Amino acid sequence: MKNLYIEPGSPWQNGYVDSFNARFREECLDRE
Repeated sequence: MKNLYIEPGSPWQNGYVDSFNARFREECLDRE
């Protein structure tokens, strides 16, 4: 996996992290 330099606070990074966190949170809630 290559490390990509991304500007802090860039829309691409924020959108990716937000979607990942949302998916991760949903999986955790489904297990409870």
